[in-house]
Amino acid sequence: MCRHFEFQGILCSHIISVLALMKIKEVPSKYVLQQWRKDLKRSHSSIACLYDDNVNTPVAQCFDELCKSFYEVAEMASASDELFNLVMDGLRELKVKVETHRAIHDNQNANPAEHQDVEM
Repeated sequence: MCRHFEFQGILCSHIISVLALMKIKEVPSKYVLQQWRKDLKRSHSSIACLYDDNVNTPVAQCFDELCKSFYEVAEMASASDELFNLVMDGLRELKVKVETHRAIHDNQNANPAEHQDVEM
């Protein structure tokens, strides 16, 4: 058994042949993983897949640019343990800063009256 589905999540020719022999016309839903679905929404960013209409939104463009930058850094940092640890420490610090900024921003949006100057 090739275990292609177990390792990569892609149906191999063996499974497809068995489905064809059993005259099953549709792939059972348990073999359709979330990452291969057209209606997939990324939970981590709420960015739709490339075949959705929102790929040219500012948020999607920012996400794409961030991913490219992170990928470049990951390629360089994976060369040594020292570089890996340097980047991971930096990412942990950056994550705390981003979370803090988001919390402040979310709080301001939730209570706009508290953060505005009031004229009398």
